[in-house]
Amino acid sequence: MFKDFKFETVNDNMFIEKYFGVSEIVKIPAYVNDKKIVGIGEKCFKDQKIKTVIIPNTINFIAKSAFCGCANLTSVKIPDSVTSIGISTFAFCNSLTSVTIPDGVKSIGKRAFLLCDSLKSVIIPESVTSIGYYAFYSCDSLTDITILNKDCFLEFQDIPNYTVIHGYIGSTTEAYANKNGNKFEKI
Repeated sequence: MFKDFKFETVNDNMFIEKYFGVSEIVKIPAYVNDKKIVGIGEKCFKDQKIKTVIIPNTINFIAKSAFCGCANLTSVKIPDSVTSIGISTFAFCNSLTSVTIPDGVKSIGKRAFLLCDSLKSVIIPESVTSIGYYAFYSCDSLTDITILNKDCFLEFQDIPNYTVIHGYIGSTTEAYANKNGNKFEKI
């Protein structure tokens, strides 16, 4: 199983540098040789044919473009241990229909879900304090987005105007919806 991965050791922890496998279902190991796997490296799975990825709770970062171009990836559940979703992490994942963003995530990077044109809805937890520019650009199927942090910094300006935005009255979410012509629904 570990032959499909290239690992990099940093102090007593490891991160996955590259995936070489051909499986459509990938289970990322939590430990290798008693060393904890704490991260998924830059472009680690870029352009792979994976459909499903199982990420353990030992992972606390997903680097830039880690899953970029995984056109067959349909859904991903990010574990509670992850604190940020990097730049272009899931960009060009055309088949991605759902993503679970846990409460531990504090930021969503620029272009994180760029051209995920099958993504239908997203719930952004209260822990997220910023969403980067073009985070949801060309997510043409995105019909609903809920942002639970009333003071979330919204750098993005790219939510389709037919997308219903859910948030709190008086929030940055409401201000964004009003400015950009989106329907706003209070939560």
